[in-house]
Amino acid sequence: MTEPPLAAILAALAEHEVDFVIIGGLAAVAHGSRRVTRDIDVVVDPESGNLARLEAALGALGAVQLVEGGREAAIEPADVALVALGTTLHTRCAAGRLDIVGAPAGAAPYRALRERSILARVGGVDVRVSGLDDLIAMKRAAGRPLDIQDIADLTAPDPPD
Repeated sequence: MTEPPLAAILAALAEHEVDFVIIGGLAAVAHGSRRVTRDIDVVVDPESGNLARLEAALGALGAVQLVEGGREAAIEPADVALVALGTTLHTRCAAGRLDIVGAPAGAAPYRALRERSILARVGGVDVRVSGLDDLIAMKRAAGRPLDIQDIADLTAPDPPD
């Protein structure tokens, strides 16, 4: 379901006990979409202890922040703290891209999103993946052509046997 390098990101998050839910393209794949994705989008519990664990995981990955103009910058504690206020932190490391989305459009508050998530094994790691209804709501709110295609894939009737 995911490329081995991306699995290293999930493993680092799990190893550091970061409380997160996968959203975006990888969640669509987990629910049966045929799309290909090259990054991981997550929502994290905004509690300060969880953000500290996230910061440690990003450090272990050697992650850098992607900023405007395609530049890279060190990830500061304040950058991680801003996620709790709804900011998205775009990162990159040797294992790939990880976007930590503070307030995804169309998403329920974190606790509700997590409660309705499903447990899945992705790249050999047990992770929480956005529930289908929540994923569709976020895709609908984003409204990009790729999101609309994901909705079509996710809601298409199963072909007869």
